[in-house]
Amino acid sequence: MSRANYYSQQSPSIWNNNPVLVQLLGLSPVLAISTSFATGLALGIASMFVLLLSSVVVSLCKHQIAQSWRWLWFGTIAAAATSIVDLIVQLYFFALSKELGIYLSLICCNVVILMRLEASLHTKKLAKVVIDNLIVGFGFLVTILLLAAIREALSTGTIFGDLDLLRPKFVKLSIEGNANQEELFSFAKLPPAAFIILGLIIATKNLIDSKRRIGSSKIKIDTQAAKRARVTGKI
Repeated sequence: MSRANYYSQQSPSIWNNNPVLVQLLGLSPVLAISTSFATGLALGIASMFVLLLSSVVVSLCKHQIAQSWRWLWFGTIAAAATSIVDLIVQLYFFALSKELGIYLSLICCNVVILMRLEASLHTKKLAKVVIDNLIVGFGFLVTILLLAAIREALSTGTIFGDLDLLRPKFVKLSIEGNANQEELFSFAKLPPAAFIILGLIIATKNLIDSKRRIGSSKIKIDTQAAKRARVTGKI
């Protein structure tokens, strides 16, 4: 089984099969854009939109997509969805588009999206395609938000300092923020800090999973012992 098929056939899960924390896919935008909660939220939502739109198109057109040309079609469909998002953000959130930079245009190159399009091509029901990719997209969003919140809190002492970037042009109500507050720990905004913090998050998740496995194995052993006691009359 190829690496692409392996990842595309994994059951989606926000915790057990998170695309970033478990599969370690799509790390480049996660590490680069997670400097503030606002930019992390924007990229996460944009990526989820591209993933859902592309997967639905692939699922609806799967009988017209030749197997040997599928990756070309995946790239074209994802690029079209990314272009739609890019144009909307530039039109209504120009300041945000400058903050996201090239990573907004490169959403279509996210390997998480390409792997999920491969899975969508082989999924029979459209409803399952939508649900599975919602789970994957939400897992990506939660991860980038967690990393962004930690980095922003360490660097500025706030979490929602740049929320004004999410205000569309036609919305007159201004969102108060503390974007100009003095930096507390500027290292948190640098790329090495992103690697370190993400590594700590992954280590914490693995530790929790390890303790859960140990606990479940003890319960299983106790259950088997109780069954033997009822059958034989002795443990």
